[in-house]
Amino acid sequence: MDRAEFAAHVRSLAEKQGVPLYLHLDHCKDMALLRAAVDAGWDSVMVDASALPLAENIAMTNKIAAYAHAHGVHVEAEVGQIGKTGRAEEDAGIPVASMEDIRAFLRATDIDLFAAAIGTAHGLYHGTPVLHHDMIEEIGYLTDLPFVIHGGTGLSDDMFRALLAHPNVKKINISTEVKQAYRRGILASIDEGLLQVMTGQGFEATAVAARIAESIRTMAEEKLALLRPADGIKAEGRRGQQ
Repeated sequence: MDRAEFAAHVRSLAEKQGVPLYLHLDHCKDMALLRAAVDAGWDSVMVDASALPLAENIAMTNKIAAYAHAHGVHVEAEVGQIGKTGRAEEDAGIPVASMEDIRAFLRATDIDLFAAAIGTAHGLYHGTPVLHHDMIEEIGYLTDLPFVIHGGTGLSDDMFRALLAHPNVKKINISTEVKQAYRRGILASIDEGLLQVMTGQGFEATAVAARIAESIRTMAEEKLALLRPADGIKAEGRRGQQ
């Protein structure tokens, strides 16, 4: 879909459903694409210059932040490159960001959401990642910016709840989990024979789409249930606008 058409589609869905809905461009390294999403009316963009030296990350972030803020669009940025999962023995030793770099970045940039490498990674974990909750807590003292966790797919429910117990954690990305749910919907369609062409019936693409939507909805409901504080997890300090 065209970027502007997609933005209009999301706005229409939000109005019909009556729920907060945000169209976000994630992990973008292309300045032209970032500007195009802003021009098309997307709600937020993530400039990902985390692979660059800190000074270049700051410069690129501020450049797109100035452009986006002039158009009323929020900006997310990242310190410490959040990579992809690898072998089991690597998942427990995922690199984390430098607190010195984080402090310098927060002082020098004007952003709306902040992400940093705290032990998570994109993709499917092969082992159990070690999450650095001390870093999340320290970042919460440094800034009031909402903190974003990337690499939420594959974290246990207890790990999810522990992350959500931090007052500054406002967003946890689960892109891979959505894709896995999409795949399960396709596999369910195959098991039910929905991809076979029946004599006189033809192939009903909408039936397959319904199975995919059902699979994703089930996964989403399970994740949303984790927003309810669990016994033993302190949540009274959370900012309650979620």
